[in-house]
Amino acid sequence: MIVRERDTEFVMIRQDDHARISGEFARSWREDYFSGKEKKKEVVTAVSEHDRGWIGPDSEPFIDDKTGKPFSFSNYPLNTKLIFYKHGIDETEAMNAYAGLLSSCHYMRFVEEENASEAKGFVHLEKQRQKRIVQQISPLNQNSFIFHYDLLRFCDSLSLYLCLNEPGASKKHEHPWFKNGIPVPETFKFARSETFDVRWIDRQTVSLTPYPFISHFTISLKYKCVQKEDMASQGLIETYKKAPWMELRILIKEPESKNETGFSFS
Repeated sequence: MIVRERDTEFVMIRQDDHARISGEFARSWREDYFSGKEKKKEVVTAVSEHDRGWIGPDSEPFIDDKTGKPFSFSNYPLNTKLIFYKHGIDETEAMNAYAGLLSSCHYMRFVEEENASEAKGFVHLEKQRQKRIVQQISPLNQNSFIFHYDLLRFCDSLSLYLCLNEPGASKKHEHPWFKNGIPVPETFKFARSETFDVRWIDRQTVSLTPYPFISHFTISLKYKCVQKEDMASQGLIETYKKAPWMELRILIKEPESKNETGFSFS
């Protein structure tokens, strides 16, 4: 679950909904910027499905007793989270081996630096999975694969930018992960800068430069607002289930003027 706190409520966004937005970004990528275009369908699958392991747990979110707030993806208990990771990668691989390989590399990166034995075990098993898949789909175009992996990471980050920030937030008030933009991977040869400048123009418009998409387009962000007062009396799961679904439509576009871009990050 992606959780954003307000004074009287928590904004809660399912991980799978966030991943679907990531998939829209991958699907809208310019053809002339897409390395290894013959794998685009598999890559879009990987990006769209990369958080499917969270579908189950996000249906019944629970409270972090230490903070009294709903657990989010960033502070979810590691051992339990690893089970979800593996389940999601298993399901993605069942859809497509190449997509499973991308998903495995994506999630292994999150825990490679963890010292817990469970994390080391997860990394070991994923390396075995990756070796098996590479043998299965051989030959693997290494350069294209690195680009596809970078694309998954970028689309994930851009979608998180929409989810973790309040609509219309100024750079000053953005989530700390994004105040300096989003790093440009080396495989994005079209970019002539080190960062993507991403910013809210208003509550329903986000600009991005350099712009890697075919044209401007609109995505739909689904979320629930869970009232703290109701949580206290009814519990999180019941309150979450009763809360109505809401939708924010966001236009993704190129900047039209100097006022909509720049690298001052003020």
